[in-house]
Amino acid sequence: MTASVSGGIDVTASVLGDIDVTASISGDIDVTASVLGEIVVTASVSGDMDVTASVSGDMDVTASVSGDMDVTASVSGDIDVTASVSGDIDVTASVLGDIDVTASVSRDIDHGLDDLTEDWCNRMATPGSNLIWQSFYSWMPFLTPTTRYT
Repeated sequence: MTASVSGGIDVTASVLGDIDVTASISGDIDVTASVLGEIVVTASVSGDMDVTASVSGDMDVTASVSGDMDVTASVSGDIDVTASVSGDIDVTASVLGDIDVTASVSRDIDHGLDDLTEDWCNRMATPGSNLIWQSFYSWMPFLTPTTRYT
């Protein structure tokens, strides 16, 4: 792990529930951060935060920021994040300006990578649950699910 910061690093975490972090990695983790400004991370979670990561390859994360990085997360529900990767994860970010990330969630976040794909497919396959179906039915009213032909 390599970190080079010319400014300050402020990390604030306020959690009313539990934080469970599980990482299982059979490869290497290389994290490189170079920041000329400040890194301010604020997390406020009233529920539980469960993070599970399973990586069989290597994880390389490189971040280069010349501005400030401000990350704010406010969640009133639970955060459950599950990631299972059999290959390598290479993340490279180079930003000349500022990075401001703000997230405010009032319900639970409980999705794995497979769950997101399955949820999207289910929504696309369910009439009336997405904009594509709604726009289709708007100009073809006789095909609405409530109309039955015998």
